[in-house]
Amino acid sequence: MLDYDQITKLTGKWDWGDNAQQKADFNKKMRRKLKLWLKEMPDMIKILNGLPPRVIENASLLDDLPKVIKFVEAFLEKADPLPVAEHESGEIMTFRNYAKCMETHPNVDDWKSHIKTINEKRYLIKSHNLTASPAEIRNCDILSQHIEHIQRYVDPSIIVIDDSEEWQKKWHQERDAAATHAEMNRRADMMGRCGCTLQVIKKELPTKPPRKPRAMIDGKICDFKQPEAEPPN
Repeated sequence: MLDYDQITKLTGKWDWGDNAQQKADFNKKMRRKLKLWLKEMPDMIKILNGLPPRVIENASLLDDLPKVIKFVEAFLEKADPLPVAEHESGEIMTFRNYAKCMETHPNVDDWKSHIKTINEKRYLIKSHNLTASPAEIRNCDILSQHIEHIQRYVDPSIIVIDDSEEWQKKWHQERDAAATHAEMNRRADMMGRCGCTLQVIKKELPTKPPRKPRAMIDGKICDFKQPEAEPPN
C-alpha cells in the first residue's frame, strides 16, 4: 500500500528541507489515499460476509486482530468523537473532561475544595460541555452499540440468542463431539495438556468467580428472567 519513501515521510524521518509545497502536496495525496481506502471498507465487509466458512477459516483472520484493533484505536484518536450524555441542566451535551496539574500553580490553595489528588499530584478537573449536534449524538450511539456488541467476544457471561437456521447449524457443528475432540488434540499438540468441560447451566457460568449468564439478542444485552417460584403447597 505504501512504498519506502512514503513510509519515511509519514514517520517524520524525511528531510523536506525548504520544500514546504512538496510536503503539502504529499499530505494532500495521502489524505486522498486515506479517504479512498475508507470508502472501500464496505466492500471489505461484503467480502467477509460473502466468503464461505471454510475459506474464511483458511484466511486466519485472528492473526490480523492486533492490526485491526490498532487501526480502530488510531482512527478514534484522530477522529476524536466526544461522549454525549444528558447534562444536569436536562440538555443533551457533549462532554470533554480534562485535568490541569496544579502542583506549581501559585494560587493552588484557593482551589483547595476542588482539588483531586492523583498519583501524589494535585489536579483541577474541568468539564467543557456544548449542546450536542445530531452528528455527535449519532456517532456516540454508534460507539455505544459497538461497545455492547463487542462484549460477546470478551465477556464469558454472554449467551448469543439467534434462532436463525444458519446460526443453529453453526452451533450444532461446534458442539459435535468428534470436532471437539479433534480441536482438543490440536491444542494439546501446541500447548500441552488441554482441558474441556460441558455442562448445562442452572444458575451461573463456571467462571471464577461464577457469573450469571446474560442474553444478547439482535446486538442488545439483557438479563435472563429467573423462573417464578412455585407457590407453597
